[in-house]
Amino acid sequence: MSQAVIDLVLRLDALVPATRGRVTEFIAPSGGEGVSTVAWSFAEVAATLYGRRVLVLGITPEVLGDAPSRSRPLFEALRQGTPVDDLVSEVGHNLHAGALVPPGHSRRRTAADLSDPAVWRHMRSRFDEIVLDVPPASRSKLGLVCAPFADAVLVVLEAERTRAPVAEKLVANLRSLRANVVGTVLNRRRFYVPDALYRRL
Repeated sequence: MSQAVIDLVLRLDALVPATRGRVTEFIAPSGGEGVSTVAWSFAEVAATLYGRRVLVLGITPEVLGDAPSRSRPLFEALRQGTPVDDLVSEVGHNLHAGALVPPGHSRRRTAADLSDPAVWRHMRSRFDEIVLDVPPASRSKLGLVCAPFADAVLVVLEAERTRAPVAEKLVANLRSLRANVVGTVLNRRRFYVPDALYRRL
């Protein structure tokens, strides 16, 4: 278990207290930054080391186990009253996974489903920690739609490769939506959640 990831969890806990149902979104500007690796490592530490009941919501089929939400829209089903435990799969100790949206789901319908505060409240009541592993902002608006509902948004950058203007644009877009961008993760070199880095942007 990486000490860098443990430090990341500790630093986030200091910035945004880990109250029940905390939602943390990991998002990158372009792709190739390793968002899924960071998000899942974070989730595994929270589940195994801290004993939290964690739900990871993503779009990568191979890491979702046999979650029914791979073929049935999660948020749509929750709005219809289906218990969240019937839509996700257990993939490890205290660790669960589900699909934010199944392949081919209507973008307009998805935006409406993901913008329902009641559904977010329901999920928060069932899990200690919810981790959002969203696609790069350059390829999908999914992360921007979800960001306002997250307690913390972490922007994942590839160390020494992601250009500053690209990162700044994503942060500005997130902040225009009133998302709580708490810092960055510099992947493939070190993890870093600064207190005031983006106050200067």
